[in-house]
Amino acid sequence: MKYSKHKIKEVFKSKLCCNETLKNYKEIMITVIVIAIIIVMLITLVFGTMHIIRDSIYTMRLS
Repeated sequence: MKYSKHKIKEVFKSKLCCNETLKNYKEIMITVIVIAIIIVMLITLVFGTMHIIRDSIYTMRLS
């Protein structure tokens, strides 16, 4: 009986540890996704600005 109680406690502790590990990985994945979205938005902003500047220079040359 003592062995089974001890084993149940060990399994419960390992399950809690596993849940905490998964929680940490979820936080890391959310952070990585947010950073990737920010990088994509910054690249889009840079390319959009480059096209606006290029178009304004091109229209200034024509007139």
